[in-house]
Amino acid sequence: DRLGASDGDELHVSRGPMRSNETAVTVTVAAVGDAGGGEGGEGGEGGAPIALVHTSELQSLSGAEDGQLADRVLVWGETDAAQSAATDAYPDASVEVAGRTDPAALFEDGLAFATSVIALVVGVTICASFVATTMGMTVDEDRQTLAVLESIGVPTRGRLAVVAISTGITTFVGSLAGVVLGAAGIVGVNAIASATIAPGAVAQFHPLFVPYAIAVALLSGLVAVPYPLAVAARTSVLSEVGR
Repeated sequence: DRLGASDGDELHVSRGPMRSNETAVTVTVAAVGDAGGGEGGEGGEGGAPIALVHTSELQSLSGAEDGQLADRVLVWGETDAAQSAATDAYPDASVEVAGRTDPAALFEDGLAFATSVIALVVGVTICASFVATTMGMTVDEDRQTLAVLESIGVPTRGRLAVVAISTGITTFVGSLAGVVLGAAGIVGVNAIASATIAPGAVAQFHPLFVPYAIAVALLSGLVAVPYPLAVAARTSVLSEVGR
């Protein structure tokens, strides 16, 4: 559809602006596949046009024929079948599956690692501020309950332990809710992007995100817990009885 070509047609392919002084290469169309065949036309994922050519011709067109600079082969198809076929065809090659998230690759990219560290610091700061404010207000509203505990003989350490445990449980439950909402958000973003501007998924969810999110939340809770503890420690049974 894009080239207006059919079986047996000859196409003149330019070598690009960097090699404009050289003559164009003439290739012959061997076959045109249907939309779902993956051999030509508008086949493939997301409606992207695909042309199947010999590696030698592609290297010649791209200027990579000297030294065999093209060192990668893209295999498109069902994941397990494509991986098995690629391994059988190229036993000495390294087969990688596109679209899978490898957390270890984060440490190989300095910019990505620095961005992740900044995101971690910002996330802990915002989460700790939110937890401290929320639990501080909760403890302030429950001063009478703390005063009752003090009046029946619960020591200060016991009352502070109640506040600390409550903060930890609240943070943990919040982290689980955040994981669920985050996963749902990723699914929604991918669905919208695929239906509008992107040929496929633009965000991914890795199982390691779950323990990572819980660990970040608990760390934020540890940073935030001194504030509600301070509010609880200042609670006076005499003043609360007066209220």
